[in-house]
Amino acid sequence: HDGKLWNLNNYRTDMIQALGGVEGILEHTLCKGFVIEVVFFDVLTFSSLQQSIRWKELTNAQRSGLNQIPNRHFTSWWSPTIDRANVYVDFQVQLNFTGIFMHGKIPTLKISLIQIFRAHLWLKIRESVVLDLW
Repeated sequence: HDGKLWNLNNYRTDMIQALGGVEGILEHTLCKGFVIEVVFFDVLTFSSLQQSIRWKELTNAQRSGLNQIPNRHFTSWWSPTIDRANVYVDFQVQLNFTGIFMHGKIPTLKISLIQIFRAHLWLKIRESVVLDLW
């Protein structure tokens, strides 16, 4: 990326390359653990997305959902760094039905974690890991 905001033609490819390629990005995301690599690989390559948008096959709800994916990727990627007690001075709260304690007010991270670990999945994973270690 040459740093010029008016010329973003190579930005996507430069960012993917800088982050270690598609494989490197998938290696460091939560996506790998949830066996949905193919969905996000398609979004990262933008081939199917561009074809769908070109032919206007997407509904407004689908377009809105696809627009949220990069934000959720970014938030999930940086969540260990973002969600520290000394980054945001705020009360520690437990996310509803997850067992996850979080500092700060980051709606995207909160929504993503609630969707991923709903139905007390976080507690079940933690319990199974503890039992395996004992």
